[in-house]
Amino acid sequence: MVKLVGREAYVRWMDDHVIGVNSEAQGLRVLAAMQDSLASLYLTPNAKKSLVLSLAEAKIHFHLDTNADLDGLESKVATRAARRVALVRELTRAWRLALQNEGKGQWEQIQSRIYRLAGITKARFLRRRAISDLLFLVSRRGSAVICGARVRRRNT
Repeated sequence: MVKLVGREAYVRWMDDHVIGVNSEAQGLRVLAAMQDSLASLYLTPNAKKSLVLSLAEAKIHFHLDTNADLDGLESKVATRAARRVALVRELTRAWRLALQNEGKGQWEQIQSRIYRLAGITKARFLRRRAISDLLFLVSRRGSAVICGARVRRRNT
């Protein structure tokens, strides 16, 4: 894939591949090449996860702005560059921005990052919402991992 699109346009995370292309036609060609490559290993791409997105759509799908904000916040937490109150204020601002694209693309990853940072900074603004988010996640997936414990939906 790197030979096809170049190192700068290709990102791989575990079994996920993100490839930047200049057009929908090029995206479809890359998907076909990916399918051929995987077929040689007796694998097929996941049709539900195989997308061709415009730059604007990718920005929303991957929550690029929110992720950049959270990267900066995580850096401040790691280096203790700001007081807790300032960190909570910044996290609250990032959350409000993230809510503009709630439920879109990789929303669950954004939620996870924000909840983790809320725990680290002892932010309280998500406490009312946490139970409903957890129940929604369990109903959607059938289970969720919280603090090392697995929570399962009962089949009744």
